[in-house]
Order: sequence, then structure tokens, then C-alpha cells
Amino acid sequence: MEAYLLGREKGDWPGVKGVVSFDRINTLFFKPSRRVEMKKLPRKAVLKGFAEVNSGFSPEEARLSASRCFSCGTCNYCYNCYFFCPEGAISLDPLRQTKEVDLGHCKGCGTCAKSCPRNVVAMKEAV
Repeated sequence: MEAYLLGREKGDWPGVKGVVSFDRINTLFFKPSRRVEMKKLPRKAVLKGFAEVNSGFSPEEARLSASRCFSCGTCNYCYNCYFFCPEGAISLDPLRQTKEVDLGHCKGCGTCAKSCPRNVVAMKEAV
């Protein structure tokens, strides 16, 4: 969280993969959902005392709000890269949390990167 607030980039902090901005997320793969509005005290009650204005979320509201997360930059094994790869060059193992690209079959079309909703897959030039 602190890396996000400070605008740190990938590699600046151990264990932090980097911050994926909203414009790099493929939102076509997500269902639209409304933000959970926090309940507040009525205006008259606020002016009469020192009670907390925001009442917070119930456990169900908190779960609903958390379910709206895009999990940017984190692979959740949605298999889009696997399904959309025209060459079948990608293999995923969610149990071992590994993904491999068979570079002998990959043609570098970038379909896997375009189909990744969370911007986990990136195309880079070979060095």
C-alpha cells in the first residue's frame, strides 16, 4: 500500500511488483458494479455532538466492496492468455503458481498481453 501511495515503481521495494494504472487494465473482462456507499449520520445529528459521522461498513458491505478489486498486476489464473494464444505457447499451473511460454512456438503476436485483464503479461524485446 505504501508503495502505491508514494508512486514507487517495480523493483524499488522488495516484494512489490509495481503499480498498474487504471488505463492499463482491460476492463472489458470485468462486470460493472456500484461502489458501496458508507452510511453517515444525518446532518442535524452531526451538528449536535461529537459522534462519529461515518458509521463504517458491515462485514457484508466490506466483502462486497473488496470484491470490486481488479487485482491489478496480480495473475489470478483467469486463463485468458492461455485461451487467446493462437499458437498454444502458454502453459499455466495454478497449483504450483507457475506460467511458462514456449518460446519455440511463440510468434510474438502479443495477443496474450492484450487479453490479460490485469496487465500481468507484458511483451518485451529480447535482449
